[in-house]
Amino acid sequence: MADKNLTAGLEDYLEAIYIAQSENKTVKGIDVARMLKFSRASVSEALSKLVSKGLITYESYGTISFTPKGHTEAVSELFSSSFGAYLSIMALLVPIC
Repeated sequence: MADKNLTAGLEDYLEAIYIAQSENKTVKGIDVARMLKFSRASVSEALSKLVSKGLITYESYGTISFTPKGHTEAVSELFSSSFGAYLSIMALLVPIC
């Protein structure tokens, strides 16, 4: 179930980490910064917030890993955003009777 206390920005970080992990075995803060085109300092601050919420494990310049709770949250966010996009597209394609 999605964490109601996450901002859209933190949700974006979770999604980016999940996608990066699916492409690479290890993900570092610099990888997320490049992916989202944010400064390293902004990414570091967001990662600290995700650590404090118990969603990831991370130490400066180290590898980012999901906690079980964080992994569930990331998958939930990806599914809900993908499903929402699917519904939007279907609404455009299916004529209303």
